[in-house]
Amino acid sequence: MNKILKLIIVLTIILINTGCDIKSDSTKEIDFCDSADIKEDTKPLFNDIIIKDREDINRLKEYTSIRGSLSIQDTSIDNIIGLENIVCINDDLFIKDNSNLLNLNGLNKLKTIGNELTILDNDKLEDLTGLDALAEALSIIIRGNDNLRNINGLREIDVGSLIIKDNQKLLNIDALKETNKNIGWDNPEECWENEGRSVIEISNNNILENIDGFINIQEIHADLIIADNESLKDINGLKNIHKVEGNLTIYGNDLLEDLQGLSGLKIVMGTMSIGSEDPYTLGDGNESLKSLNGLNNLEEIGDSLNIDDNNSLETIDDLDKLSKIGQMCHENIISTLYIIENDMLPKCEIDQFVERILNDGYKGSVFIEDNYDGGTCE
Repeated sequence: MNKILKLIIVLTIILINTGCDIKSDSTKEIDFCDSADIKEDTKPLFNDIIIKDREDINRLKEYTSIRGSLSIQDTSIDNIIGLENIVCINDDLFIKDNSNLLNLNGLNKLKTIGNELTILDNDKLEDLTGLDALAEALSIIIRGNDNLRNINGLREIDVGSLIIKDNQKLLNIDALKETNKNIGWDNPEECWENEGRSVIEISNNNILENIDGFINIQEIHADLIIADNESLKDINGLKNIHKVEGNLTIYGNDLLEDLQGLSGLKIVMGTMSIGSEDPYTLGDGNESLKSLNGLNNLEEIGDSLNIDDNNSLETIDDLDKLSKIGQMCHENIISTLYIIENDMLPKCEIDQFVERILNDGYKGSVFIEDNYDGGTCE
């Protein structure tokens, strides 16, 4: 996200009777709409607003910003035409449980959301048309929209966290192709912290076959999670990424046979997990993954490495350039190497890998369990 000038302003809010439901606790320490300095913002409304029907929308036509949160939820409206003058929302925008909403036309001038955009459980929503002007938000959650086919409407956008999850008819995320170079928050160059880190997550989208929308991204300044996408055939959309500044987690993608889309990856600053998110919560591996082909250029993992429950995995030779695990960050971070429950991965190959990593200076714990006892190694 761009470095918005954060003005520390304590606002004493005077409730304005607009006819919409208004939450009285709207005091904000940071006014993002002021700091964004959007010239079209000439008539702000200093309240949290809940839209329940068409009349509530009509009462907002003259306002150019909401200096609190805006909630559009539990309505039967099929469009939100009438919000065209709003250019900034200081806090959250919730669009939730609107059974007839088809698109987001009406928010066409919205440029900035100071906190979170949540688009949740809108049964007829097919795309995100109407968000074309949105340039920045702290986080975006797109979840449980059963008829969502794509995320068209999101263009080049600065975002901290992005979660696209449980959208059962989602075909692609190609709209993200206009997001260039980096996505997520900037983290320290030499280390990372678990608490407060942002997340880029693509999970449980049942007919999503690729993630080509990431094709122009070079760095992920966040945790990256690719999980439980049962039709995902490849991750080639990640091929230009050379650094993940948080954790990298890939599990539950049952058609994925290799990791060729990670061919440019050199550094993971957190933990890399190929298999279950928690190595002792088994059953969520990548069922068809035969090799780690694509990780051939990976040189360093800042914390731990988990490879578990990949029942077709036959080799980890593609980690031949990996020389550092858990040597990037603080001394009090206890790194762990888990290689467990990979039914076809020869133990002798694992032993060779572990010996090399130990010789390269690895000082963390090692857990090798329930892999293939047979096989031959050179």
